[in-house]
Amino acid sequence: MASALTFRKGAYYPATTQGFTSSGASQQSGALQSTTNIIRIAVNQDTYIEIGTSPTATSNSLMMTAGSVEFLVVEPTYLVAFLQVTSAGRVASRNLEQSNG
Repeated sequence: MASALTFRKGAYYPATTQGFTSSGASQQSGALQSTTNIIRIAVNQDTYIEIGTSPTATSNSLMMTAGSVEFLVVEPTYLVAFLQVTSAGRVASRNLEQSNG
């Protein structure tokens, strides 16, 4: 995925949350909402994260350290894949929807 700085205008509100337990094999999230442009990911153990249309998380993917939170710009067709670094942990992915108000 190409790196680009993207700005989104407007307020966002928390929507659907998906929770997972990371393991030694890459796992994919469910589909994002059709209106999702930003997701918030939080992990409680070191976790590799990959985002794309059919992602597989590997040791070359973005590593989120235990206790970290990231806000990532996505396309509605994307999925999130995750893989434990050394220990299984919880991964929470929350869609942020743009407010129409």
